[in-house]
Amino acid sequence: MTASVTNSFREHLLTLLKADIDSDGVPYHIGISRAEPITASDAITAETLGSVYNQTKFRHTLQSVKVLSNVSYVIPTITWQSDEIYEAYDNNNPFQTNFYVVNSLREVFLCIEQSRLDDGTAQESFAEPVASLVNNTTKTLRTSDGYLWKYMYKISNLAYGTFRTKTYTPVKRIANRNTTIPEERDQLSLQDSATAGQILNIAIDSAGLNYTSPTITISGNGSGARFVADVFDNKIVNVRCDSNGFGGYLHGEGYDYAKVIVTDPGGGTGAKLRAVISPKRGIHYDPVDTLKCRELMLQTDFIGNEENTIVANSTEFYQVGVIKDLTVFGGDSAFTGNTGQAAKIFTIGTVSGAWVENDTFTNTLQTATAKIYYVDTNTLYYFQDEETGFEEFALGDNIINEQGGTAQILAKVNPAVDAYSGEILYINTLDNAVTREAAQTEDIRIVIQLG
Repeated sequence: MTASVTNSFREHLLTLLKADIDSDGVPYHIGISRAEPITASDAITAETLGSVYNQTKFRHTLQSVKVLSNVSYVIPTITWQSDEIYEAYDNNNPFQTNFYVVNSLREVFLCIEQSRLDDGTAQESFAEPVASLVNNTTKTLRTSDGYLWKYMYKISNLAYGTFRTKTYTPVKRIANRNTTIPEERDQLSLQDSATAGQILNIAIDSAGLNYTSPTITISGNGSGARFVADVFDNKIVNVRCDSNGFGGYLHGEGYDYAKVIVTDPGGGTGAKLRAVISPKRGIHYDPVDTLKCRELMLQTDFIGNEENTIVANSTEFYQVGVIKDLTVFGGDSAFTGNTGQAAKIFTIGTVSGAWVENDTFTNTLQTATAKIYYVDTNTLYYFQDEETGFEEFALGDNIINEQGGTAQILAKVNPAVDAYSGEILYINTLDNAVTREAAQTEDIRIVIQLG
């Protein structure tokens, strides 16, 4: 048996997650964790990283959390480049990615017809699509290289700065009808004027034999679509959308279904042509749907020490996670702070010697052991894991570290966040450590993909 979830289902799940994050309900936080390098002995794989066991290890070394600030649908970045071949939009390929481009002006175009040579060979693009050149009625542009493009939207400065990366590009349906962002106003206009049920192009599933001058007829519940076939070596090698002679293209409208009928006076047979119909409400109605989005980007900035709520003194982290429904330390109420300390803290006195990150320290009786995040004058940030054990230190304990440094525990300072609360939804282990300093900002972007 063959089964598959659809892009609509993937988009639905992403929409539910986005709505939950955007709501005023339980906040989501991004956490930074793991002060020590990941070694082979940790045996962490892509399959085991999300296990309950590894979630618990993530909690042991959770340093700080910050509320998830921004969320957006994103699609893989396909930057228009000369001498590249782009595919026409195909409604029979849910994982298609090379069917749209982002140009040098941050404008997004959908490819609806590939340029082809006389023999049907796909031709490389050499003319960049630009919105100022499109037909203002249909937002369609035939570039000089023969490609046919549909203008979709322009990425705003805000969206570009928050979500655009070399790998991903933001995409959205504009829901705020009162938006004052010029790019969003333009996109809203396109959404409102979307043409439902257009036939964007005709896919050639089989070229057939013995064709001389074929005629294409569209049979379906819509109207107005007209296409022209090109023949080479008696085979149908290309099908082009017909023009109305005034810069418009005859994609028709109102099609939920369509059959492509080929007739030929020369007796050609065997061609199988397929109508590629736009999303039901039109390509501009929801670019998230049209561009086959399967990813959601979560973003927040860790800025310095965030008023001393975040560890930042040459400390390192190797893991990033997303946590929902954190509670305050020592209670059941939700943690609603913008940022929060999760590391354990001692106030110490009579400090001597060196105190180095990740060094182990013990009390004098060696009944309790922990590891150092860092020491800031008379404040010791530390963690315990399976290697150290979880025995409690007592007030007044004298402690000694691997370097021979000594100190006395004067007080325990509770963290703001209970590291063992909430649901961990995502963990990412980084290839290299990120070293935090009080004068720097980490722009953390997490992409959730539904394959």
